[in-house]
Amino acid sequence: MDGYSTLKLEPDDFFYPMAQRNGWVFEHRLIMAKHLGRCLQSWELVHHRNGIKEDNNIKNLCLVTDAGHKQITHLEKTLKRQQAQIKALQDRVIILEAENILFETALDIEPNRINVKEGFIKPTKFIEGG
Repeated sequence: MDGYSTLKLEPDDFFYPMAQRNGWVFEHRLIMAKHLGRCLQSWELVHHRNGIKEDNNIKNLCLVTDAGHKQITHLEKTLKRQQAQIKALQDRVIILEAENILFETALDIEPNRINVKEGFIKPTKFIEGG
């Protein structure tokens, strides 16, 4: 279901009250319940810290409320968006640094061809037959 692992519980299982009507329970919820030694309430959510739904290691799981989960999800999305913006800026810095090296090299080689005020290299004259 939605990428989450499920397990079938028998009616005599201590954690059966957490199961859906058909006896199936989300594995991450069962792992958290066993860790706590009690059944989870329906309003308690289990969040995967690393965002990988298949990683049900107890160290990757945390128990939260719906409001807490919404806050975590919002912050994770904001962080992901900001990380993408940082990566784009880092890529732009690399390009600008490379352009700067080319500009400085051209300035060292042919200072008369550089228009520093305009920020570009003047084209050289085309010499016919050469």
